[in-house]
Amino acid sequence: MRSGRRVSALAAAGLAAGCAATAPMASGDMAASCDAACLEGLMSAYIDALAAKDPSAAPVADGLIFSENGVIQPFGEASWLTMEGRGSYWLPITDPEAGEAVVFTTMIERGDEEQMTLRIKVEDGAIVEAEQMIVRPTGSIPPIIQESPDPRLLAPVPEDERVDRAALIAIADSYFEGIDTATDSSITPFADDCQRRENGNITAGSPVETISPMVLLDCKAQFDTGFQVIVTDIRDRRITVADVESQLVFGYAFFDHSGVGSPTTTTGTFAKPFTFQIAEVFKVRGGEIEQIEAILFSAPYRLRTDFDRLYEARGVAPNHGR
Repeated sequence: MRSGRRVSALAAAGLAAGCAATAPMASGDMAASCDAACLEGLMSAYIDALAAKDPSAAPVADGLIFSENGVIQPFGEASWLTMEGRGSYWLPITDPEAGEAVVFTTMIERGDEEQMTLRIKVEDGAIVEAEQMIVRPTGSIPPIIQESPDPRLLAPVPEDERVDRAALIAIADSYFEGIDTATDSSITPFADDCQRRENGNITAGSPVETISPMVLLDCKAQFDTGFQVIVTDIRDRRITVADVESQLVFGYAFFDHSGVGSPTTTTGTFAKPFTFQIAEVFKVRGGEIEQIEAILFSAPYRLRTDFDRLYEARGVAPNHGR
C-alpha cells in the first residue's frame, strides 16, 4: 500500500487477500486494484467498525471525507457515537471500474433498526470517501424493515440480457428524467411488472392496496397517469455505482416539491415546499427496469449535500453520473 494511505492494522489484516497491493500503479489503475470482493469486504469491515463504535477499525485512508445525511463532518462523529449493531439486510452494488461501491443495509441505533446506505470510494485499497445516509423512524415515510432484499434484486442476469455500464447509468437517469420532464413513460424503459419500494413500503406494483390505490399500478402505469407533476425538479443526480454483472445501478437525487403547480398539491403532504433526499437502486434486465429500491427522507426545500458541492467544485456535472 502506498505511503499516504493508511488503514488500521486489524482492517488491513482482514482484507489483505482481496486488496493486496502490488507494485506501484499508474493513477488510472488505482480503482481496478480493488475488485468486487475487495469492495464488498471493505464495506463490511467499515460496517463492523460502525456497529462497534470503533473508527480505528475502519479500513479508511488518512484524509477520509466522511458525511452523514448530506453533511461532511469529522470521522467518528454522528452515528459513530450511537450505533449498536448490524441488521440482516445486505444488498451490495460494486463498481470496480469506478473504484466505488454502495450497500443498502440495516443498523441498530439506540434500540431502533434503521435503513442505511453506505457509499465508498476506494484508492490504493483504502476508503477515501464514505457517504452514509440513514432513515430514522421519525421520517415522513416510516420505514418497513425487511430482513433481506427482494429476490429479484439478487437474481442473476444472463450475459445476453445485460447492458454495459454506460447504458445502466443512462437507464437510471431516464427514470429521474421521466419524472422531471415527461408526463408519461415514453422515455423510461420499464418491465411490464416493475415494482418499486420506498423505505420498505411497496409504492408501485403492490399486490394489495395500502397507502393509496396508486400502489396497485406498476411503475410504467404510474408514469402514464402523469403523476409526476407533483415533482417540481429532480436535481443533483449522482449516479455513482453501476454493477454490470448484477445489473444493479445506484444513484442519489433530490426531488423538490414547491407546493404549487398541480391540482393535487393544494392540500396534504405536497401543499408546502419540501424536498426528498433519495438514495435509489435499479435492477435492470434486458435493458428494462424491473425492480426499484429506495430510501428517502424529507429535507428542507432545495437542500444540497456537501458531496454535491464538493463534486461540483471538482468540475463534475451533477446530472449525468460520473
